[in-house]
Amino acid sequence: MSGRGDESGLDASVIIPTHNRPQELQALLDSLSRQANIEGIRWETIVVDDGSADPVKACMESYLTHWMVSPLRSLSVPKQDSVSRVRNLGVAHSRGAVLLFLDDDLVLHECALAETLHVHKAYPEIQVLNGLLKKVRDDFYSEFWHYYYHAMFNQSLESPYPVRRVSGGLFSIKRTLLEKIFPLFDESLPSREDLDLYLRLQESRIVVYKDDRIIAYHDFRRGLGSLIRQRIWYERGETALRQKYGSARLKDFYRCDPRVPRKWKFLPLNLVLVLARCGWRLRLQAARL
Repeated sequence: MSGRGDESGLDASVIIPTHNRPQELQALLDSLSRQANIEGIRWETIVVDDGSADPVKACMESYLTHWMVSPLRSLSVPKQDSVSRVRNLGVAHSRGAVLLFLDDDLVLHECALAETLHVHKAYPEIQVLNGLLKKVRDDFYSEFWHYYYHAMFNQSLESPYPVRRVSGGLFSIKRTLLEKIFPLFDESLPSREDLDLYLRLQESRIVVYKDDRIIAYHDFRRGLGSLIRQRIWYERGETALRQKYGSARLKDFYRCDPRVPRKWKFLPLNLVLVLARCGWRLRLQAARL
């Protein structure tokens, strides 16, 4: 461990899974180092390396050696694993009263950490809290992703307000939630572990909230190939969720989602993604025969 500070009685643990993205990780850690209004707040940073290549790990270790903002735990798994297992590893080594989960492609607003802890303190009944993602860039792919994110997550309501999702890249929980939901993430799922967590929270009658004063900027994928790989990865998770809950349960859940207005400029890209998912399903069926 590098860094400084006493690790007992921490207010927060910031948990960051990362895989082969040292520049993005550095940008996120730089934004953590610039957090404002945190006087008197005791927190730690936990970076869990999900089997990155050796040169990337060396780069990260070189950067993390100079981290002096908070106590730091640098963990790793030998080869790339499920993000659920990586996040659960971070949870197992955390000590904070509030656990803040961040994807490594985010840059935090300077007040994000303080605002997260403020909301959890002001609303003790809130056990799960999403933040607000904004675009880093205004390119086509970022606009595409955030258009659907806005339709599903953002509401013109006073914060905090209830939502029907857990945004895995930017959310926090009170540690006491682990007494009811454990392990936090289902390690059998290849993806969509955040939706699975919401479904389990729903079964336990735990309301999920969102506060638009907790802000991070999202550095979304920059090309079609990486977007297709992401959607196929999601499709693998959806397949696993249908096996876990049954198709009827998921259909009932999605039926309550808000209607997303069509945006015709995204039609060609949506068609490409549908074809990619159909191709993956056909390959999966052929492999089972």
